[in-house]
Amino acid sequence: MGRRYTEPVATKKQQRRKYQRAREHARREPGDEPRVEKAKPEGGGVVLPNGRTVQPASMQRAARRALVFAVLFFGLITFAPFGGKVSPAEALFQSSMIFVWATVITYFVDNYLYKRALRRG
Repeated sequence: MGRRYTEPVATKKQQRRKYQRAREHARREPGDEPRVEKAKPEGGGVVLPNGRTVQPASMQRAARRALVFAVLFFGLITFAPFGGKVSPAEALFQSSMIFVWATVITYFVDNYLYKRALRRG
C-alpha cells in the first residue's frame, strides 16, 4: 500500500510570507531590530492592524456618498423602462428622499464602524 501523507501542506500565501520573512531576516545586520512605526492618520482616524485607516463619521462624507447614490437612482428611474413613464418632478422627489435616507444610514454605518475600530485598535 502507498504511504499516506497526513501532514498539512502550507498554502502558496503561507509559503510566500515565510520566504519574505526569511529574506528580511537575512538582510538585517546583527543587532538590528526591526522597527515598526505606527503611522498617525491625518484626520484623527484609527489605524487598524492591517494598515487601513478608519475615519470618524462625518455628515459631509455621508452626504457625498448619498449624493452619488441619489444621482444614480435618478438616472435609473428616469431613463430605465419600468413600465410607466415617470415625470422628472416625481423622479426628483424620489431621488431627494433616497438622498435623505442614504445620508442618515451611511452616517450611522460609518459611526458604527468607527466605534468598532476604536474598540479593536
